Amino acid sequence: MASSEDSDTTEISMLPSIEEKAVRKAEKRRFRPPIVCLAFSSASAEALTMVLKTVGWQSRDVLYEKSDIFWVSTLDQLLTRLKCISNRQVCSRIPGMYMLCDKCPFSKMMGRGRSIFRSLYDFYPESWLLPDDLKALSSACTSTKEFSIIVKPNSGSQGDGIFLVSSYEDLVKRISSAPERDLIAQRYIDRPLLLDGLKFDLRVYVLIRSIEPLDVWICHEGLARFCTDKYHLPNARNLSKVTSHLTNYSLNKLSDRFVRPDNSHMELQSDGEAATGEWGEEQERNASKRSISYVFQEISRLGYNTESIWEQIHDLVQQTCLLLRPSLCESIYELKARDPGLAGTSYSGGPSCFHLLGFDIMLDEKCKPWLLEMNCSPRVGIDDIEVVAKGTEAEGVKVCRCMEHHRPHVHFISEVDRRVKLQALGGALLLVSEGFKNSKVLSHGFRADSKKHQELLSQYKQICGEGVEVQHK
Repeated sequence: MASSEDSDTTEISMLPSIEEKAVRKAEKRRFRPPIVCLAFSSASAEALTMVLKTVGWQSRDVLYEKSDIFWVSTLDQLLTRLKCISNRQVCSRIPGMYMLCDKCPFSKMMGRGRSIFRSLYDFYPESWLLPDDLKALSSACTSTKEFSIIVKPNSGSQGDGIFLVSSYEDLVKRISSAPERDLIAQRYIDRPLLLDGLKFDLRVYVLIRSIEPLDVWICHEGLARFCTDKYHLPNARNLSKVTSHLTNYSLNKLSDRFVRPDNSHMELQSDGEAATGEWGEEQERNASKRSISYVFQEISRLGYNTESIWEQIHDLVQQTCLLLRPSLCESIYELKARDPGLAGTSYSGGPSCFHLLGFDIMLDEKCKPWLLEMNCSPRVGIDDIEVVAKGTEAEGVKVCRCMEHHRPHVHFISEVDRRVKLQALGGALLLVSEGFKNSKVLSHGFRADSKKHQELLSQYKQICGEGVEVQHK
């Protein structure tokens, strides 16, 4: 029979140690999912709601001060949030990015890079700021073989105000009547890579996770946007044919020749997945908007090395972000100096602000990537429109007459947009979560054991950051 002394010893040995108690407590702790405030997200709300459901996070449609991420749309909204967020909260914009992405400031910045390191920045077309650089443009037109010029307004978007000219004389005539004074003129890439005779460009999504230190990721899934008319070298007869020269979705969607993917009319389940229909290569073939992954398969079948193209795009994005960094740091300090309300904030370029950018890239006939512009507010909507015939409303279909199209139309979920935006937005939010160490809630928003989370991150590659070597030509 065991003595009472032996029993006491056994009881004491079974008591958990301090370390074991800590482990058990950590195992029991459950962090709530991160909360994203969508009160300022406007047109992005539908896509963001879909993404948040997919990754298992929460959203708030009204201002909720305890949110972990505030998705803002304007500079005023960003500055207001920066004045009151804690060091455990994050905003979806970086101060100063708005101004730098306007066409003239961006071109000026890229021009400085070309003038000092021409071989590093030879991916940006030769450009002139108007009217200041008219004399330099005149000299370029007379000293080299004649070339076409594309002119864009500084703050224009969706193709508004863009025109092509074939001579300096025509340019002078056109800008004298242009509604906006500040313009950018670029050497037109007149020999682009064509697929089925159509010109296209690539919308590549780039996440800047922080400025100090510079931390940049690129998404290998994006959109390819096609013109709706066959491309021909620019001449006096076709310069004004915008659906042959300009790839903007906002222009081409108005064309009767705009081709929507098959099975594009899909509804969503509550988890963000498509409710019905299969999706594959057949659905994207000949469409006016396709995924980059599909287009790169087509390019590969033509014999081009898509890995080499991605390497060049990585280099292009990396060198552009290296130029952005000092300008953004300067903008942050200037904003804090001008606004007393910002003087007390701790933000100085770190991970409390991130930014998802849209790089618009075109491939020439040799598959060299050219950076056309950088968009600070890339469209993340997942809706599309389709013109409907007369009498459709009588059949019970809800017909819309909004400004999206001049004819009666219906809105629906675009499956190409849904898949691409889910990858770009979902991966970006998970990367922000994984990299933000100030908040236990956010840092636990990414789950390494989640197959869905791993899938969303699979298309992102880091090109600037700790351990990433800067490429030099």
